[in-house]
Amino acid sequence: MPLQKRNNQEPQGHARDAQSDGPDQLETARYVAALTAELSLMARRAELPLLSYFLEMARMEAANAAQPVRRAGKATRERQPPPEKT
Repeated sequence: MPLQKRNNQEPQGHARDAQSDGPDQLETARYVAALTAELSLMARRAELPLLSYFLEMARMEAANAAQPVRRAGKATRERQPPPEKT
């Protein structure tokens, strides 16, 4: 079955700002993080280590996207470089 060329326009009334950090985007990221955590555990129990690994990477990315402070590029205390010694 050949792939169809995708139209870049969304249906009328469903247009979204690509930079939007609204509640829908945050809630979606949280949902994806929870879902991929469960799927990763299922894959691990089924002895599918590579699949489990990829799902865990997806979970970590979704969890990171669900934290608006970190997405804004602000370094947290753990991520800041250590102070220089003089």
